[in-house]
Amino acid sequence: MGMGRTARVMDGGGRGSNTPRPEPSSRGAITRASSADSIITGLERMCASEWNGCRADGSPSDVRLWITASLLARLGELPSAYITSILRNKVEESLDYVERVHIPGSGWSETGAEKADVLTTSWTVIALRSHRRPVPEGAVNFLLHCRQADGGFSAYPGTEPAHTPGSPEITVTALRALNTCDRAAGDFLASSLRHELSSKLAHKSSRFYMCSEILDWDAGLPPWPVLHLVSQSAVLFDMEGPYEQALLVRILLRMRNQRACLAAAALRRMQLADGSWPVHGLIAPSAQSAASPLSRTETRLLTSATAISALAMHAAQQGSYSASEMPQFSRQGGE
Repeated sequence: MGMGRTARVMDGGGRGSNTPRPEPSSRGAITRASSADSIITGLERMCASEWNGCRADGSPSDVRLWITASLLARLGELPSAYITSILRNKVEESLDYVERVHIPGSGWSETGAEKADVLTTSWTVIALRSHRRPVPEGAVNFLLHCRQADGGFSAYPGTEPAHTPGSPEITVTALRALNTCDRAAGDFLASSLRHELSSKLAHKSSRFYMCSEILDWDAGLPPWPVLHLVSQSAVLFDMEGPYEQALLVRILLRMRNQRACLAAAALRRMQLADGSWPVHGLIAPSAQSAASPLSRTETRLLTSATAISALAMHAAQQGSYSASEMPQFSRQGGE
């Protein structure tokens, strides 16, 4: 992906077209006419970042594995029109890396240690599936063993399941990876969403993350009471940090809510001149499988990948392309 005045965009047939790069404004933000411009500059920035296992000099990357996996999953959603050969190579290298660090007979660890965790394993399963790579059976079995008595999933298998509470954020991601939701899981999530809606201390990033993941499940999987609570969350529309804003765009688009256009426009205005989105506050702290908070680099990468995928959804839904070149956006990838 070029870093000059024009960005090369490939359509599904391999042809290229030069898309003019937007000019930075006096305030440092980029003035754009469409979501496509934001997506292109954001992908350029991501191509220049180290997130696929190791740095250019071969030393290990500081980006933990679940961040890399979630980036791969988001990139797997993009229509092929946005995927250049440079980005494709980087994605394939990252997929090779996550396959190499799989713990035999288990899942994946965010730090490369011996002990797998559910969040990292769930996102890696989603990433592999979105790029049509095989998912080890041991990873699926590991996720199933982390199910708790309350219907949710915890970060690790509990030695005393009856006393190990599930995490709502981990649960929605694990259920997406497993492509299932039974009554116990639905009741657990409904209770968690009611608490999020009623609590003044609840993190909006946590609530939006849960709702976005639920709406990314296959159609017909979320129970009606859970979907009703998700729709109530979308009504609480106000300006958020860029990560929360990107999740809100995804929620509104999945719900076919007309306010998605306003939310997408606000998200584009938040983009920095270098193509990334700013670091803003904490990202769903209870969703992390480890106690250590995300680094600034990890937060920026996660925010940018979520924003890019949200804007790609918006561009596809709004018909930003001609009928012959319209990329299709799906839950399983954009090929």
